[in-house]
Amino acid sequence: MTEQELIRRLRDERPAPPAGFEERQDKLLLSLTQKEEKPIMKRKMSAALVFAVVLVLLSVSAFAASLVFSPKADAGLRADKVLEEKYGITDEMQVFFHRSVNENPDGSAVAIYTGNWDLEYVLGEYTVTLNGQEATAAWSHDGEDTSGGLDAKAWGVEQLNEMMRLYKETHDMSAYYEKGAAIGKKYRSTVEPLVTPPVASGTSEEEWKARQSALKEKSKLSENELILIARQAIEAAYGLNADQMGKLTHNPGMSWYLEQDNQLYYEACFGLIQQPSADPNVYPDYTPMDGEYGVLINTDTGVVEDIFYDAALAGNG
Repeated sequence: MTEQELIRRLRDERPAPPAGFEERQDKLLLSLTQKEEKPIMKRKMSAALVFAVVLVLLSVSAFAASLVFSPKADAGLRADKVLEEKYGITDEMQVFFHRSVNENPDGSAVAIYTGNWDLEYVLGEYTVTLNGQEATAAWSHDGEDTSGGLDAKAWGVEQLNEMMRLYKETHDMSAYYEKGAAIGKKYRSTVEPLVTPPVASGTSEEEWKARQSALKEKSKLSENELILIARQAIEAAYGLNADQMGKLTHNPGMSWYLEQDNQLYYEACFGLIQQPSADPNVYPDYTPMDGEYGVLINTDTGVVEDIFYDAALAGNG
């Protein structure tokens, strides 16, 4: 690749700069040209190439500084911390729950954590209410006896710790789900059917790709920019270190554009496996923070609308 081709590629593929960037760029250029009174000989790179690289670095750093979480995304992350502080339920344990966040007109928010699938009854439902700086949490099984391991009517953090231990060792949760389903059937007054996601009606792979391509064209931010925002959001929300971020892999097959209420979003999916197995047929050893990460981004503004972590995926469950 020639230098001119490299310059052109750097300029074309740098992230779209946020408001005010052009003004800062002009000031930097003025500063650089004023300071360089005499030509510098024997340069390894031309001034044009150096300046192109500077533009890329400034664009990326400015882009990172503009990372914004929506009130809903902020509420979800804050509720996760409240849940852990009061009940000991960690981010990893949330693999056994479905979280939903609802915002109220008065600015308060409610996060609801429901035990998934056959564990819906035994794990119950946790509710975290956020109102300004105040936060309260409650559990549908508060006050019930959780002793007795799998024979308990209500499963709290003791059972969740044991489930996580077994999951990391065997990757087989069938015994827990069967036991949880049996207890739920015994104590529920009415057995509610499990809610499953709707199946796409008659959409072929070609139609799906065409639809995704059309939505991608409508996005104001490029897919690379959206992926960059998602990575920054994951790093900021979950505190991943440099080594973990280096191993965090974007999964294009599980990432897609979607429209809701006339607004376009991009849901970016990432996987993290820190100790991959040499044999593809063998589960990799689980390392804390392994799993799947998802980020929902507004394609017009770049605002992170929602973010989640699921420890059961990315080949670990």
